[in-house]
Amino acid sequence: MRGINDCIECIGNGFCTVIGSGIRKGTEGITFDHIIFDQFFVWNNSDGLKISDEKIETLEIKRMHLGRAENISIPEVKRLTFRNCEFIYLPMIDHKNIWYVEFDNCTFGTENMNWAKNILAPSNVNKKVYLKECKIGTFHIGDIRDIRYNSNIELSYLLLTGGEIEELTIENVEIASKFYINKQYDGNNKQTKIGKLTIQNSIFKDNFKLHYCNVSQAIVKDSDFEKHADFYMSKFHRGIDDEDPTIYFKALNFKGLALFGDCSFYEKVVFRYITFEGYSHFRQAYFAKGLELDYANIQKEMNFFGATGLDSKESRTNTSQETYRIIKHNFDRLGNKIEANKYHSLELDTKRKHIFAQPTSWYQKCEEFVIYSAHWLFSLHSRSWLIPLLWIFVVSVVVDCSINVPYAAYSSFSEYAKHCIEYIFICHEYNPKYLSIFSSVDIEKYPKVFLFQKISLGYLYYQFLLAVRKDTKR
Repeated sequence: MRGINDCIECIGNGFCTVIGSGIRKGTEGITFDHIIFDQFFVWNNSDGLKISDEKIETLEIKRMHLGRAENISIPEVKRLTFRNCEFIYLPMIDHKNIWYVEFDNCTFGTENMNWAKNILAPSNVNKKVYLKECKIGTFHIGDIRDIRYNSNIELSYLLLTGGEIEELTIENVEIASKFYINKQYDGNNKQTKIGKLTIQNSIFKDNFKLHYCNVSQAIVKDSDFEKHADFYMSKFHRGIDDEDPTIYFKALNFKGLALFGDCSFYEKVVFRYITFEGYSHFRQAYFAKGLELDYANIQKEMNFFGATGLDSKESRTNTSQETYRIIKHNFDRLGNKIEANKYHSLELDTKRKHIFAQPTSWYQKCEEFVIYSAHWLFSLHSRSWLIPLLWIFVVSVVVDCSINVPYAAYSSFSEYAKHCIEYIFICHEYNPKYLSIFSSVDIEKYPKVFLFQKISLGYLYYQFLLAVRKDTKR
């Protein structure tokens, strides 16, 4: 790879000679290949092509192996392609004749990276910019001034696929056109890596897409998405605060669809002071360490079908009862009773863990704790039909041993327990009749034992029916 001065030799009067094959002429366009742009490169209406301080009107390409040269008039160029090039400074390409700009496997530094002004300005009504498998240091849209200075910014069509961006920042800007990063259609299945994503104090007046991006750090806050916002297949690893890894979506208005399908959140994700005016979904999303929706204003259905991770140990620790209630409520609104019952169980489990933090009397706290603990112990809040069956077997064993292996005949509990085990599992004397709640054999002889059996089996069969009904209720 050679510097731009090594490829172009200026000979005066705006005429330059290309040495070698670093630049190629095509139909209505020029291809720059394996060149380091270590000087300012400008192609605009006032200067045409300008490299550093040298204005160029015509390029002469010398093809050594053919023994001839081709002339290119700069005003005639409509297509620019850069392949395997390196840019120390971001070029400015906003000539009215150029409608196609492609960067393929190029590298961009961090100097003068005003993408909206230099590259994405819609100087031609049909202008399209393609970034394919590029490595970008800083991709910055907007500036530090207030948003009123950057309102209704129009951008040309942008298709960024694959590649890597160290810092993607959109701030203090009102974007009036569509903004797509790594759109997963038209045959694109590449992933884009983003080191740090910051979206703040901005308005997107048209559709926004951030597809299949692997984001190391992210924060999205104080912004409006006036049409659809789509984060399909993106992976968010943590927030931008070194001390708090929480991923924040904060103070946002989603006025159209809010789509987080197949997204993965590897730290707790918080949607705080969010308004979902339209439909939203988290289908097939993965939550490694919990979710917060407590302060979200949800005006239409929210779909969590196929979402995973919210029942893990870490997610249960970090997810509030209110969030589980919201998810349950939305499944109920969609008519999905099976999933609604699953999140109802998680809601009850979370309530059980926080009973003693409630501002109620100690008597009420203890009463609720016993009820919720029993419900969890004997069926995991109706999530498991197998657990109550196991407890039913345990109760029948206790009743059988109480009747046929009298405790008074043994000197210690350990000796008694040993003989009970021998009676049930070694001698196979266990009688399954005590599994039935309707069993009345010896009821008058052992009234206390059978009172225990009837109450226990009644409660456990009820828990079994609840658990079975959870997965079959319409």
